[in-house]
Amino acid sequence: MDALTAAEPASVPVRSGVAGLGLAEWAMGSSVILSVTGEVDGAATIEQLSEALGAALSLGPKGLICDLGGVGFLGAAGLTVLLVARRRAIACHAWFDLVCPQPLQRRAIALVGLDAVLNLHDHVTEAATAQARREGRPGLATAARTR
Repeated sequence: MDALTAAEPASVPVRSGVAGLGLAEWAMGSSVILSVTGEVDGAATIEQLSEALGAALSLGPKGLICDLGGVGFLGAAGLTVLLVARRRAIACHAWFDLVCPQPLQRRAIALVGLDAVLNLHDHVTEAATAQARREGRPGLATAARTR
């Protein structure tokens, strides 16, 4: 898939079922959504997450949304991967938004001060709408989850 455009359907499956962590990726408008499940801590899982975020950015989206709604544990190494992904997104002239509905994860993010630099949301649709508004577009329709 080349660069995403706003004319694409609301939901286009891109990748799912990556071994290790549960990762599913799809396009919504000009954004790519990466949904993560499992635990994000330890060398294997953070490497998988880092590679998946990099691959999503390589598609050339205007925005990347990382959905941590299905993550049971987010360690310090996982927070570092998210911060690096934000920096990569900025370098690619893309927005980076994080869906983090879990109170314990939000507290961990706030304790290290990352709530000041990460765009945090409770739902994917909220993050997608924020990205659309930044681009001057009306809000996006809800994408259907592929898995």
